[in-house]
Amino acid sequence: MSLIVRQNFKKNARLFKSVQQELRRVLGDDIFIEHIGSTAVKRMWGKNIIDIVIGVSDEREVEKTAQKLERHKFFRGRNHASGPYIFMASRQSETKSGDVHLHVVVRQSEAFNDFLSLKAYLCANGRAVSDYVAHKRFAVRQAQNDRERYKALKSLFMAKIIEDARKFNRVQNKIFKK
Repeated sequence: MSLIVRQNFKKNARLFKSVQQELRRVLGDDIFIEHIGSTAVKRMWGKNIIDIVIGVSDEREVEKTAQKLERHKFFRGRNHASGPYIFMASRQSETKSGDVHLHVVVRQSEAFNDFLSLKAYLCANGRAVSDYVAHKRFAVRQAQNDRERYKALKSLFMAKIIEDARKFNRVQNKIFKK
């Protein structure tokens, strides 16, 4: 498992724009494509992997979109092979800096709102970014190169921060219905 590093926000934003244009050529202009994850947030640390949420109209479109992406050399994650949410990556093996992760999900679903709520919350809350970075560093140290342990340690914190993001966005009246 690679260590987390300070993200190059501007470089990652340019990389996202390039990938977004490529995805638009594959999926069309009507699809919702948004940069999410740590590379989409200033002052965040992470593994420099570009996370992108792709919002589609219904569960059938999730599968159709995933099939188009597979033909375009993306790979399905083991835990999200089908259903209302499909995780895909630019590599089949362990990912590294510069890779792309796609989260294909139904727009207006809880997962879709959580992806966008978390980004909005972190972009507006420097303290939450600091807490998140501190927790990531702690999880990396504790996991000692065990990726599954790292994910388990991080998931405990993620449940709390996502709930905080939901509360923040309810107060801000930001329910994402794009």
